[in-house]
Amino acid sequence: MATLWRSEEEREEYLKNQSEQEVKKPRYIDANLLLEELEDSRPINWTGSEVETQAQFDFDVFKHIIGYQPTADVAEVKHGEWIQLDECANEGIYCSVCHKKVYKIEYANQALKSKYCPNCGAKMDGGISNV
Repeated sequence: MATLWRSEEEREEYLKNQSEQEVKKPRYIDANLLLEELEDSRPINWTGSEVETQAQFDFDVFKHIIGYQPTADVAEVKHGEWIQLDECANEGIYCSVCHKKVYKIEYANQALKSKYCPNCGAKMDGGISNV
């Protein structure tokens, strides 16, 4: 079985340096993409050796395990930023994702402190480039 660490000591050092929350935090991945990557990594020219037969079996087991995992109920996170219009008739604070006016200009400080758009739920972290 392949390992990410060269030794058990290296693994222990890695885990010690990670926060407990980060280690236990679930990672939501695209299982279909993982299955495609697994299929693309399968060798093309099998010779039928015992090692290759075991590897073929392992590929099939991995695909089966991945395919039968429960699907998590998650939503894609939209990223945006606050846009301030202050020199027009429609002055106010707008969401860059849904383009709806969120606050009047008088409440700009309140809007700029908010981490999410109240209309569409976009995370206000400066857009996708700042993720």
